[in-house]
Amino acid sequence: MLHDSQTDLVCLPMAIRCQFPRLFKSLSDAFVKAGVRCGEIPYTFEKTRLWVRDWMPITVDGKGDLAQFRYAPDYLRAPRYKKYIPEMIPIWIKRNITPFRYEDIILDGGNVLTDNKGNVYMTDKIFLENPNYPRRLLLANLKKALNARSIKIMHWDKSDIYGHVDGMMAIADDGSLITDLSWEYLNFIRVGNKIFMAQLGEPSDGPALNRIREAFPNCDVYPIKHAQTLTRLGGGLHCASWNTLLHGGYKDNAKYFVPSKRHPFNPFDEEAFTEKRLRAVLEHDMKRKLDEKELEAFNEAFSVYWNNLYDSDGQFSPNEMFDSIKEGLRKKDCPYFCSDKELAKVVNILITYMMHIPKLILPDNVSDSIVDYFRYIDCRR
Repeated sequence: MLHDSQTDLVCLPMAIRCQFPRLFKSLSDAFVKAGVRCGEIPYTFEKTRLWVRDWMPITVDGKGDLAQFRYAPDYLRAPRYKKYIPEMIPIWIKRNITPFRYEDIILDGGNVLTDNKGNVYMTDKIFLENPNYPRRLLLANLKKALNARSIKIMHWDKSDIYGHVDGMMAIADDGSLITDLSWEYLNFIRVGNKIFMAQLGEPSDGPALNRIREAFPNCDVYPIKHAQTLTRLGGGLHCASWNTLLHGGYKDNAKYFVPSKRHPFNPFDEEAFTEKRLRAVLEHDMKRKLDEKELEAFNEAFSVYWNNLYDSDGQFSPNEMFDSIKEGLRKKDCPYFCSDKELAKVVNILITYMMHIPKLILPDNVSDSIVDYFRYIDCRR
C-alpha cells in the first residue's frame, strides 16, 4: 500500500469548498504555501458525501494502481442512511480513474493506515464486517489486495461505532504509534513530507501541534483553522480527503487488472462483451442463477436496444436502455425483470460493466448520460 509520504495529490469533496468556506480557505492557503497539488472529487456537494476516504479506492503501489473495496459498513445499513453511500461510476468517469482490482471485502478506507515499511494497520472490526470470511483467508486476501508487507490488527474500542484505525492513532516515521492525542488531531492529512493538522480553537491546539512536529521531524506541519466545523460532524481532515498520485489510477492502467476467484470475469479482455460473459456479470451481481428462458428474454430485449443504438445517431442513453429493455420484455409477455426496482438494478450492473471495457466504444456523451440515469432512477424509486 502506498504510504502518504509517497503521494503527491490530495483531493477534497466539493462539500468542503461549498459548505465549509472558512475551512476550505485555510486548507487551500496551506496547500498553496506547501506547494501541494489539490483536486476535487465530483458529485460530492452534499454533506452526506464528505467522508470520501472511506469509499474511494485505495492506492496500493507506486504505479498508482487502485483497489476498490465494498463500502457497506454496518453503521449505514438502516434505510435512512442509504444517502451516505455514493454512486461510484459517475465519479470514476469524471475523474478518469479505473480501479484495477475489485475486492468482495467490506472495508472502509478510514480503517486502513500504513507505515513507511509496508505494514498495514486496521482494527478487528474488519472481522465483524466480513463474518463469512475465515479470518486467515481474509487477512491473506487483504495483504495481497493492499500489496502489504503484513496486516496488523488493533483492538477496536466498541464505544466508537465506526471502528476506524485513523480515529485512534497515527504512525510516526520511526514506526512508533501515536495514541496520546485526541482523534481530531490524529486525523490529519499528509502529502509527501507536508502535514495538515486540525486546529480546534482549543487550548490543546498548541501542545498537539508540537507533539506532531516532534513525531515527524522531517515534515512541515501546517495548522488548519476552523477544523472544528468538520469534526463536530464526526469526522476529521483525513476522513474528508483522498490521497493518490497525480498520474496514477487512470484507464491506461487497466492492464494491471487482476480478477479474483470471487469475481471471476475479467472485463479487460477481447471477449468481454459476450452473452456468456454478460450472464456471468448479471449472476454475480444479482447473486442468483438465471434460467435459460430468463436469459433468452433478457438478451433479446437488450439486443434490440443495442442494435437501435448503433443504427441511429449513436446517442448512448441509460434511460432509454431502461425503457427499451422493459418494453422488449413486455412484448415477449415475459415476467422476468419486470419490476422497475429490479430492472434498474440490472441496468446499473450493465452500465458499471460496460464502463470498464476499454475496447467497447461508447459515444462522447456517455458521462453526462450516466449522471442523468442515476437522477432518472432516483425519481423512479
